[in-house]
Amino acid sequence: MARYNWRFFSYDEIARDLDWLVQNPDITAIILDVNSPGGMVSGVEAAEQAIKKAASAKPLVAMIDGIGASAAYWLASAAPEIVITPTSLTGSVGALISYIELEGILTRLGARKVEVLAEQSPNKRLDPDSEQGRAELQAIVDDAGEMFLQTLATNREASRESILDNYGQGLVFPAAQALKRGMVDRVESLEELVAQMAARGPINSVTGGAATAEQTEGMTNMAKSNPSGSGLQASNRVSSSETLKRVISTPPKF
Repeated sequence: MARYNWRFFSYDEIARDLDWLVQNPDITAIILDVNSPGGMVSGVEAAEQAIKKAASAKPLVAMIDGIGASAAYWLASAAPEIVITPTSLTGSVGALISYIELEGILTRLGARKVEVLAEQSPNKRLDPDSEQGRAELQAIVDDAGEMFLQTLATNREASRESILDNYGQGLVFPAAQALKRGMVDRVESLEELVAQMAARGPINSVTGGAATAEQTEGMTNMAKSNPSGSGLQASNRVSSSETLKRVISTPPKF
């Protein structure tokens, strides 16, 4: 077993690494280890498709270990199964736009921002405090929020109304509540998940047959030997199962 604990900021890197795992004949199963508060709207759908593509090639499970919120939950939902550790949180379904108004500070510093707009584009710099400007921002964030709902409805095989009723409309939930609401499929530790995946027949399909007891024990021991996930460790005793941990963030955000 090998476990990666690098943190990346790009959806492209998630897709790249998943492609590497799929192409590597030594990798027979993938655990997507999710621990992120969320991230950008732009690009999340490409990473989602990369996860689905990987899941169609090899057994893949998303594991929320810490927090899997907003865009991180979007990505986890792309996996055929979501497992969450007992003390983790998930949810925060929705979108937001945030900005910091610096005009007051600039004025006090004696600075002044000057812009001249082309007459063909009077709406290029709408005042966010105006009714029209606020409406434009609201339309953008509502569109992203609706996209999130529709994606979850597809990935979790639930109706849009069910997602609205049960997924908290922006709230986050502890593992037990998330399971009760249908947001995740199981609550268990990483060690338990690795042992179960090692014992499943399809995991060892590259070499044929189910994993042996020795292989299962090797995978479990490797997971326990590196509970914090620091560094990269590998064992030749088992068919490799990769863990990806990704942190994603920037606005407009999920």
